[in-house]
Amino acid sequence: MSDRTFLGSSGRKYKGSDLIGQVWDSSRQNSLGPNREEARRNAVADVPNG
Repeated sequence: MSDRTFLGSSGRKYKGSDLIGQVWDSSRQNSLGPNREEARRNAVADVPNG
């Protein structure tokens, strides 16, 4: 998707790398920051205790 061009409702063209980059950077920041421990706990909780 980052290699594509997106077309806005006004007809304006947006670089895929600009749009996807913003989403990726925000998600990565959250996964490595304040949400990391919570996400780890949730993932571990989903694994059966065998």
